[in-house]
Amino acid sequence: MKQLMLDHAFLQFDRVWFHVAPDNIRSQKATMKIGAVFTSDEDLDLSGSVLAWKCYRLDRAGWQKTKAARLGAMHHKS
Repeated sequence: MKQLMLDHAFLQFDRVWFHVAPDNIRSQKATMKIGAVFTSDEDLDLSGSVLAWKCYRLDRAGWQKTKAARLGAMHHKS
């Protein structure tokens, strides 16, 4: 599902931003696993109140690299 959503996003945009709660280590690791890069800790108002977020950026080229690596890994398992 994530791959479909990111593929769709990259049809229109060159970059996708992720904002992950500082205590959500599982999501931080998953975000980096798909090729996103940590950029900063920010206090942002994303839903009506200012909260701390860890900000990650995923560029189209990084996403393509991650997809290619996953496809390569899948072919080596066969």
